[in-house]
Amino acid sequence: MYKATTFLSVAPSAAVMVFFLIPAHGQIMLDETDYDSVFTPPGALFDSNLVQSSAPLTDLNSDGIPDYVIGVPAYNNEVHSGAAFVISGADGSIIHTLHPTGIGALSSSFGYSVSSTVDVDGDSIEDIIVGAPTWKDPVVLETVGAVELFSGATGVSIAAHKHTGLIGSEMGKKVVGLGDIDGNGFGDYAVGLPFGVSGHLITETGKIRLYFTTGVGAYTETEIDGASFGSSHLEPWGDVFCTGDDYDGDGYIEIVVGASAWNFGMGIIQVISPALHLQGLDPLVE
Repeated sequence: MYKATTFLSVAPSAAVMVFFLIPAHGQIMLDETDYDSVFTPPGALFDSNLVQSSAPLTDLNSDGIPDYVIGVPAYNNEVHSGAAFVISGADGSIIHTLHPTGIGALSSSFGYSVSSTVDVDGDSIEDIIVGAPTWKDPVVLETVGAVELFSGATGVSIAAHKHTGLIGSEMGKKVVGLGDIDGNGFGDYAVGLPFGVSGHLITETGKIRLYFTTGVGAYTETEIDGASFGSSHLEPWGDVFCTGDDYDGDGYIEIVVGASAWNFGMGIIQVISPALHLQGLDPLVE
């Protein structure tokens, strides 16, 4: 029995592509009316193949069919580093294998979250973000989280963001590409820190960190604090969110944030505008 895990609209000619996960073996089956493919992470031990995340990509290998990326945070080939695989949408072959080269592999859960992003390295080709929420700082030996960016063209690491706060922030538990919010030709992206900058402190709420790419290898960053929208220190904020549509009509996409523990478990969905935040305005749309 297959368990449907992700529904992705990635091809104009094939409205929806459905990923099916075979839990015991970590396989993914791509089911679509025009073509089928099955992918199993190669070289991993039997208990480490579980696919955690997936995201659609544009056509990276120029075969006319969109591709996709999957994250396997428990991938174990005796390195215990986690991995992400860029997969051909046509036949399930591996285009790129991504490992945490820029952050190091130490207990990283690399691949827990994955996303595409508008070009950040200046080659006009879509790039890839991978989250590693249990990355351990090798200096202080604390689990803090990190994120790494990779070239969609080559699979080479472009940049890495390592959290420097205290234990438990879980930076990178969720990552999403935002398009080009500041209009400079480079992609921008958002990273969740569901337990705040310092991690699990009773006075701090979760945050979403926004990265605005200003050039190849250069960026500015800012944070949206869940406390501004009624989130308390008793609940994670920034571990579940995705890009939505342009709900306020300003020409830029918004972020839809889910906070299931909000107000003692009542839950809430909030729409946040990175563009408004960039302008110094209240980013809460609804």
